[in-house]
Amino acid sequence: MNRLKGLIERLENSRVSVKGMLITFLCTIFLRNFLETFSDTDNFWTPVTSLAYFVHYPLFYGCLLLALSILFSWLAKERIERVSQMVFFLFPLVLSAPIFDLLISSGKGLNMSYLFCDLSSLVHKFIPFSSDYDGHGATPGIQIELLIAFMLAGSYLYLKTGKVIRAAIGIISYYVMVFVLGAIPSLMTMLWNFGGSLVSPQEMFGGQIIMHHFYSFNHKMALVLFPILIGELGLWFWCYDRRKFLSVLRNLRGLRVMHYICMLGFGMILGYSHTTHLNLLASPFPILIITASVFSGVLAWWYVVGINDMYDLNTDRITNSSRPLVSGKITAHEHQVVTTVFLVLSMVAAYIVRYPFFISIMIVIGLSYVYSSPPLRLKRIPFLAKFVIALCSTIICLAGFVVFSDNYSFLGFPPRIILTILVTFTLGLNVIDIKDMKGDKVTGTMTLPILFGDKWAKRAIGILVLIAYLCIPIFLKSYILVPLALLFGIATYLLINRRQMREAPVFLLYFAFLGITLYYIYTQIQIGELALFN
Repeated sequence: MNRLKGLIERLENSRVSVKGMLITFLCTIFLRNFLETFSDTDNFWTPVTSLAYFVHYPLFYGCLLLALSILFSWLAKERIERVSQMVFFLFPLVLSAPIFDLLISSGKGLNMSYLFCDLSSLVHKFIPFSSDYDGHGATPGIQIELLIAFMLAGSYLYLKTGKVIRAAIGIISYYVMVFVLGAIPSLMTMLWNFGGSLVSPQEMFGGQIIMHHFYSFNHKMALVLFPILIGELGLWFWCYDRRKFLSVLRNLRGLRVMHYICMLGFGMILGYSHTTHLNLLASPFPILIITASVFSGVLAWWYVVGINDMYDLNTDRITNSSRPLVSGKITAHEHQVVTTVFLVLSMVAAYIVRYPFFISIMIVIGLSYVYSSPPLRLKRIPFLAKFVIALCSTIICLAGFVVFSDNYSFLGFPPRIILTILVTFTLGLNVIDIKDMKGDKVTGTMTLPILFGDKWAKRAIGILVLIAYLCIPIFLKSYILVPLALLFGIATYLLINRRQMREAPVFLLYFAFLGITLYYIYTQIQIGELALFN
């Protein structure tokens, strides 16, 4: 017992980098997938698709490992990073299932799959190993693998706590997690059918055209698993250190990320108006596609925030000293890990949505990187810096449009919208430089407040914002909005020229005007009064 406890301590205390664990995790999954090429009869000795190989299965196992780490950390009263490391060391056990299946079937292989069944069958299958393998679901190899995993999990919890009841709770909870993940198609279908639908799991998760684009079974599973993974990652970080979690959360610039959500939503509204009629409630997947799109855009912005904080340390020491990196609330290594996670998750979500959407997000990330980081660091150049942000806003809007596009492209996106976004935000976004004036002066970042001084810069920026407001109805040829634009522009000018300008009221006015404009544009398109796409 003491030797086993000592082994657990050594594994938990091993110095393994996050990069090392991630590479090991992915390599193990890839090898498992490769073994299933020969053990799973559905594969016909052919590797599964790239989407299954690189997205679906990593999401599945990621959800399982995070859930196990959180559960065992709670039951063992142990720090979650130590428990996670222990779980990673045992993860290669997943390689055993296809090997056992090949041995049991004398090399012929067996069909392993998710559970596709009704409620009564699902309840029956929930009783561990209560029914013989019928050619679908958990193969004998998976059952043997799970038995070994349950014994190891129970032994770990007993050695950590010395309590049989905690070990038993851990085993039962482990089984429930695996069963729920394996039964996701059936459970999702049952939940959806509560709304009055009568579809089978095979029908719901079969490959089909959704929003003018073909989504395969692997697409659909990835769409379901992705938000689960996001929630588990957030909970893992909370368990790791809630103060660091809250510090990072507060640093994510809610008002600015809302701007990009609005641009994405604007593009979606335009795409929905331009395309043929779509029933967004025919299945849960249109909503999941839109959710993944929003996640991708938000996570891309959060990555950009992380990169900006890395290269703005000198400025932040003067004007934003409460930010987590400059204040020391998180270490540089932790900041780098969190930022990288945001980047990877954003790209995964974008890839699930559509290929043109993925390319759009990648371009936005690339532009944002050269905006904030050396050697170009375009944020140092007046107007060009804001043009880059305006360009990113335009591309995000295009990305929203392509979610509903029926031709897999940006064809049909109104050129007037591109011109409007580029001009208005190039002019209006100079307002974000006012609060960073002291820090920018020290670091030599050339902005309008640095060039003209606080008083005259506020006046100049206020006028630019007023012009930006007026450009919207003029470029869109919606002249009925001119009085409203004038009202909002003057109100914003007055807010900017207060002794202590606050960004929040300025952004709130912008969001209010944008909301009114979007509603007006959509209603006019629907009644045919606004020929935006001609």
